[in-house]
Amino acid sequence: MKKIIVMIFATAFILSACNWNKQTRSSEKVELVKKVYVGSCKYKGTVEAKVKEKIGGIKVLSDKKMRQELVIIAKNNAAEMGGDSITSASRIKNGRKTFKVYLCRR
Repeated sequence: MKKIIVMIFATAFILSACNWNKQTRSSEKVELVKKVYVGSCKYKGTVEAKVKEKIGGIKVLSDKKMRQELVIIAKNNAAEMGGDSITSASRIKNGRKTFKVYLCRR
């Protein structure tokens, strides 16, 4: 029983150190900005980013890492939508966060 518990925690620790999502080349130019900066931009839509925050009931991502992963996912999706800027549209809940996508540079 002890070995199983140790293996679960070791797996969770290793997974939490992994970079789950890779930023695409096109999304490298997408910026996370404050809402005040998108007033004159073209609204492109919303993106819901989600990550697995628990595996087997064990939290595998720190809050900081979860935020980073959600932003990477949102930037990747925004680039696919033709956007170059994203803003936060919700708080993180159950590993999910919504972002608004804008095209600001013409």
